[in-house]
Amino acid sequence: MTPELFLYSVFQEHGMVDDLKIVAREMMLRQPDNAEIQQLAKAALAAR
Repeated sequence: MTPELFLYSVFQEHGMVDDLKIVAREMMLRQPDNAEIQQLAKAALAAR
């Protein structure tokens, strides 16, 4: 598990949407060719 995925899960569990979006953007930058990461990050960025 990457550090980003760990943070993603912690932020999601605790409802920390703003922090989750920051991590999601970083995940997209670090793994632009990973379709699963892109899908996960886009879902996080669409969260309210």
